[in-house]
Amino acid sequence: MPTTPRVSVIITTYNRASLLQEAIESVLAQSYRDFELIVADDGSTDDTAERVAAFGDRVRYVKLTHTGKAEVGRNAAITEGRGCFFAFLDDDDLWHEEKLARQMDVLERDEGLGYAYTDCRVLDEDGSISPPLLLSQHKQSGDVFDNLLEGCFVHPSTVVIRRILFQAVGPFDESLVCQGDYDLWLRAAYAAPVACVAEPLVLLRRPPDAMSRRLQLLNVESAILVLERLRRRQQLTWRQRWLSRRTLSRWHATLGLRREPASLARRHLLRSLRLNPLQRTAWQALITTLRPL
Repeated sequence: MPTTPRVSVIITTYNRASLLQEAIESVLAQSYRDFELIVADDGSTDDTAERVAAFGDRVRYVKLTHTGKAEVGRNAAITEGRGCFFAFLDDDDLWHEEKLARQMDVLERDEGLGYAYTDCRVLDEDGSISPPLLLSQHKQSGDVFDNLLEGCFVHPSTVVIRRILFQAVGPFDESLVCQGDYDLWLRAAYAAPVACVAEPLVLLRRPPDAMSRRLQLLNVESAILVLERLRRRQQLTWRQRWLSRRTLSRWHATLGLRREPASLARRHLLRSLRLNPLQRTAWQALITTLRPL
């Protein structure tokens, strides 16, 4: 590995030793070679340390006290990183061998770009692979901030961000329970144009609990917090404020449909309608909650 790497690749992990090994191998197989690899271990109790040690000096290992937050691990690894760019990979995801090469080619050709992300696919437990995930409107480069106001479509494992931009808008917010990545991509896209490499160069594994009701609701609640805070802190155009209100209305309607008891559901539905009186889903759900048993 070079002594002054161009890119610092950061993997955060916790008790996924076998999957982590595959993730590391996908990084070390990159055709682009000017990088260092840092693994931030969130206090694993399995054989993660031994698996990482087997790679020798090709991997730098940072052992942390367990917090359960990827943002903590990413921030800790970034303080260790020497690169002019930071790239992120979750411990259960995999990179295509050309992933870094394609992104660095784009970022090196245009110094005005803040970060680059790629398309991706989902690798299921049975080995099947989904079609590419990004919609056509999410494969555009330039000012993607408005699109991000309608929801996060940038996965951490697809991102390479310029160090100077991260220093300007970072770090990852460790106070958030989740959606810390969405928070950072929003702030970075507000500050600088972004590039999309439209090829599916990342395989995402879906964790066993990814579809649980609790996790889905937690993600929506955290996304609401991120967007509401952004609206308070940034100077947004009329259109951006309208887009964000519409998105918040949709998310509150989602919580209203799924939250219990009915009194809590109604609060979310009323909040949804205050933000966007044309939110049909909220009206239908609210009428349902008001019907006598």
